[in-house]
Amino acid sequence: MVKQTVKLASVVGTLVFVELVSGILQGYYVPVYKEISVFLNISDATINILPAGLMLIGATFVPLIYKLGDIFGFKQILAITSCLTVLTSWGLVISSNFPMFLFFWMLQGVYMSWLPLVIALINGRLEGVENSAGLTRKASGIVVASLQAGAIIGAALSGQVGNALADKIYIILMVPAIFCTINLLVILFGVKSVLVIKKSKIDIIGAVWLSLSLALICFGFASINLQILPIWILIILIIIGIIILIPFVLYEKKQNQPLIDINILTNKAVWPIILAALLTGTAILGAQAPLSTFARTDPLATGYGLGLSASQISYVILAFVLSMLIGALLLSVMAKIFGSRMALILPCILIMLGYSIMIFIHTTLIEVLLNIIIAGLGAGMLIAGIPAYAANAAPPGQAGIVTGLTNTSRSIGGSIASATFALALVQGASASANQISAQAGSLQGYIFVWAACALTAALAGIVCGFLPKNK
Repeated sequence: MVKQTVKLASVVGTLVFVELVSGILQGYYVPVYKEISVFLNISDATINILPAGLMLIGATFVPLIYKLGDIFGFKQILAITSCLTVLTSWGLVISSNFPMFLFFWMLQGVYMSWLPLVIALINGRLEGVENSAGLTRKASGIVVASLQAGAIIGAALSGQVGNALADKIYIILMVPAIFCTINLLVILFGVKSVLVIKKSKIDIIGAVWLSLSLALICFGFASINLQILPIWILIILIIIGIIILIPFVLYEKKQNQPLIDINILTNKAVWPIILAALLTGTAILGAQAPLSTFARTDPLATGYGLGLSASQISYVILAFVLSMLIGALLLSVMAKIFGSRMALILPCILIMLGYSIMIFIHTTLIEVLLNIIIAGLGAGMLIAGIPAYAANAAPPGQAGIVTGLTNTSRSIGGSIASATFALALVQGASASANQISAQAGSLQGYIFVWAACALTAALAGIVCGFLPKNK
């Protein structure tokens, strides 16, 4: 077959805007959590259910969305999920109580499926094109950079609107709804479809089975943070969720058209990338909240922390997000110089270095910023590189589900890490309460967080070493 050539701009096109809106959704709401909690008359602790709910949606229903993309077309499913996001975003605007708000909030979380769908769509467009793998990585870097840029825009826009209209929550919530509405129009009229391999039916039983398992696992870990049930009950739920994966695997092996082809998971180009996504979820997702609380901690009272104000903490988050944006754009350059496999190993090393240094050097803002920039560069490369590699490695007709599984694995890794880190920090605070100085116990919890991020990043780098060299 003769290889075609193509301009990258024609491949990425309007998909940049799709990920920009996804980033805006991810960055917009967090700065106005306080205004939302006041409007809904709920506590600051209860508002933490919102990010936990997003993780739950990301790990349960989203895998089915990826499979639907393989069957019916990535643009079609992207449009349907975008339509649902429009409806739920406007639903948040009219919500008058917390249960209603939470219902629309969780359904809105389907936007978490956009990045894997977009990368699968890009991969499909580049099939038969010269240097398709390299172009997929470059395009993935661009859309991920757009995602991070959207997060920055969302947070900045939210801060301005929230400050100006703190008592007008309806107007505050209308802003992302307007962006979602424009995004739907862009997808319908500006995104081109690609040919997909049709299949006659959807494995509904497998989808429900997998969703139940993942829901139990993620609900168990997320609820440890929320403390809404005794820990022993949550541990039982997590164990049940893991155990029922065994009959799920046996069931899928017997299906002619399974939700997940189990044989794919043993493919030497697939299993390492999914495992690496699980491991890197620790540093990419799980470490963000501890970073924020550490920066807000008053060193005069505790002996550690940066003592930053609410407005100053935005600079720390901005540095991390900007470094991820730059890292995503550097992916294709790194792959061209060092090869596709090393382009995944090197960012793991950067994350390991960033958090390893943080263990020993974390007393000033400059020190912390340098550390998180190093880690952020690696995180950005991995967010773009892992799904791009997965899309290239997937067998025909499986790009959506394989790419999506990396996203689900990262969400699970982040959920596990968030729960573990919360327990570590609480344990540290409890230990320090009986000491003259509060430094040893609480600081020990943060050191555990950074050590865990460094260790899982190192393990992810080792796992990526098992990937085929030229994929």
